[in-house]
Amino acid sequence: MSHYEKLVAHFTRLSHFHHLQAICGWDQAAMMPEGGNDARSAAMAELAVLCHKQLTEPSLKTMFEGARKESLNEFEQASLTEMERRWQQATVLPEKLVQQKSLAGSRCEHAWRTQRKNNDWEGFKENLKPVVELARQEALIRGAASGLSPYNAMLDLYEPGMTKEKLDPIFSDIKSWLPGIIDQIIEKQEQNQAVPLQGPFSEEKQNQLGLKIMEILGFDFNHGRLDVSTHLSVAASRVMFVSPLAIPMMISPHPLWASSMKPATPAMSRAYLNNTHHCLSAKRVQWVFTKARACFLKCNFLAARHLFLC
Repeated sequence: MSHYEKLVAHFTRLSHFHHLQAICGWDQAAMMPEGGNDARSAAMAELAVLCHKQLTEPSLKTMFEGARKESLNEFEQASLTEMERRWQQATVLPEKLVQQKSLAGSRCEHAWRTQRKNNDWEGFKENLKPVVELARQEALIRGAASGLSPYNAMLDLYEPGMTKEKLDPIFSDIKSWLPGIIDQIIEKQEQNQAVPLQGPFSEEKQNQLGLKIMEILGFDFNHGRLDVSTHLSVAASRVMFVSPLAIPMMISPHPLWASSMKPATPAMSRAYLNNTHHCLSAKRVQWVFTKARACFLKCNFLAARHLFLC
């Protein structure tokens, strides 16, 4: 077995642990009784440490050194780049910090469910403090290791190659024309009153709407379902990797969560190109994602303008 093949096997095993992590997180948010949170948080923190150990195993360094000397095609080179990137990102963090982050995040989110209902900002603030403090510690560690600013080091985790310096011109451009659009929308709405929504809306009605939308979008109900959760996110919530050819996407149409499996493609998740052979070169993928994000930001605002002004 070549060094590259050993790496693929190792990261496939790691992806199975991440699969379990995602299932535990899903159940914690949508199904688990509240009394089980402490035990679940401790278990998930232990699993996070286990994944971290798997990703920072000392033998990986030798595998990467060997794989770089092997004859790999373009797809395998991109895969190797992504695996090595994840390895480098993990090796800079100590296990204790990984465990503390998992515990603090679980406790804060669980307490937020009640505090949100009671509009208890002061209580939530106290639970949020350790989450923010640990994030700052991580940012400082990553910044020192990468030579980037703390903010750019954290941004690079989610938008590889993206920096504050690249983002600023995008938002500066948006700020130049967005206020005018808002004024136009307000004027348009004053002239054409929208039909008011008569709420509140029952959970069952929201469930029916969510299922209908999922059906229209071609959601595969053989690979996922819709569950109720407290979380209000309306964007993509998580991506978890299952196998080299399947990525379940967890999306959360307020206030419900859904999961589906779709074939892995470069456009779905650059972070998981490590185990899939359907990918572009690393530099090309980075360029595509940078351009796509800029277009996405502008298109969102243009779509909103069209929607409200029509």
